[in-house]
Amino acid sequence: MKRTLTIFAVVFFLILTTGLVLADTYEGYDLSGLKPIKIMLSHPDVVDSTQHTHGSALVFKKFLEENSQGKITVNIQGGGVLGNTGELQEQVMLGTVPNHVSMGHTEGTISTIFPDIQVISIPYLFDNVDIALEVMEGEFGHRLFELMREKTGIKVIGIYDNSFRSFMNNEKPIHTPEDMKGMKIRVMPIKAHQEIVKQLGAIPTVVPWTELYTALQTGVVDGCENSPATLVLGSLHEVNKYLTLNKHVYSQVHIITNDDWYQSLPAAYQELIKDAGEVTALELRKRMRIGEEMALNMMQEDLKEIYTPTPEEIAMFRNKVREPVMEIIAEQLDNPQLINEILIEIEKVKKSFGLDEQ
Repeated sequence: MKRTLTIFAVVFFLILTTGLVLADTYEGYDLSGLKPIKIMLSHPDVVDSTQHTHGSALVFKKFLEENSQGKITVNIQGGGVLGNTGELQEQVMLGTVPNHVSMGHTEGTISTIFPDIQVISIPYLFDNVDIALEVMEGEFGHRLFELMREKTGIKVIGIYDNSFRSFMNNEKPIHTPEDMKGMKIRVMPIKAHQEIVKQLGAIPTVVPWTELYTALQTGVVDGCENSPATLVLGSLHEVNKYLTLNKHVYSQVHIITNDDWYQSLPAAYQELIKDAGEVTALELRKRMRIGEEMALNMMQEDLKEIYTPTPEEIAMFRNKVREPVMEIIAEQLDNPQLINEILIEIEKVKKSFGLDEQ
């Protein structure tokens, strides 16, 4: 575990320095006559500037403080000091912490208050991260986040990808769904994820993230699923042998704030905060991409196999899970028509990317 964190720390220190330069690129805000304000920026992850969440929180702070000429100050509270992800989400929604912006909120937690976010958990929905981000920053994403704002009072000011979730295990290579039969696979308490594992013939087993390393080590579960960078940051490659890059679910992370508070601010401050969210999201996307490449290179040393399924094998996984999981998601959405809307939007984006004939 120490080797993993040390290597990540060295490389992400270099990433951090380039990220801080990015924060200097905006200008031209009219702040004349505005009173100073303080913002509380929270996140649940480790307080380490070499890690993606806290390092990017520093970018948010630097951007706002420099571009506001010191009129906005940002107090970062990381490491779950103000609570875990769910508690931070509730604080933002209810406005119990004044002037609160929070980072690190995935669809898994958001779905507890806004079920419609589960539409992005349809298996094999996006071919790649670029298509996903284009859809979520376009007309469909704006509509979805507006529904979320109306229902919860939470405003999304930045999104970034947590890449795609894939299967890792310590039993045997997984090349097709048949290879997963009988395996106990750790999942989050999300029905869609549990159904994916079930449809592939494995046994979905809910285990808290903090207990997963030990659960794999002791045989409570045979495997798990997550993005490569997350798997390495949890040192899970140390207690697994095989990684299959089947990329069954896209995962997204959100930077959020309370909409009532945001709307109460002067227009210039609103613009600054919106831009800070976008700059920070760009920084996080960069870090996630580099982190994934680093993770795969690192795991080459420790795993027996990192396998990339063929298109034909991916089709076997997709055909097993797509329709039954989509049915479960549709039952949980307040607006089930969003499924058809996102499918249409994906086709539009693919066509704009020149991928419509693939």
